[in-house]
Amino acid sequence: MKKSFDKQEIKEHKIKKKEKETKKEIKNKIKKLNKKFKKIKKLEKEITLREQASIENIKKETNKKIKNIKKTYLLMFLKKISKVIKKLKKLNKKIKKNKIDNEAVIQGIPLILKSILNIKNKYKI
Repeated sequence: MKKSFDKQEIKEHKIKKKEKETKKEIKNKIKKLNKKFKKIKKLEKEITLREQASIENIKKETNKKIKNIKKTYLLMFLKKISKVIKKLKKLNKKIKKNKIDNEAVIQGIPLILKSILNIKNKYKI
């Protein structure tokens, strides 16, 4: 014997079927969103790592430039101070040979001191 369905049963059956389909759709959407979320998280991590690497490279380049600047300043300082040292050596030789009078020595020392102070101020020592 065939079972006959009344309108209410048919309606309930359709509703249950629709609910099942809706649940499946929701589950599929959740899976897709989870996959997208994972991809975005992975991308975010990659971007963060690239940015950190970029920052490290900038730090290295900056430190390298600072070292070069310091080295250049040191060389410039040494060149300037070596001129003063030569003047002092020349004055010392003349004093040892007694080919110079005290007046010239007295005048030379403040000039050499002035040169040293100018170098000191120029290089902010």
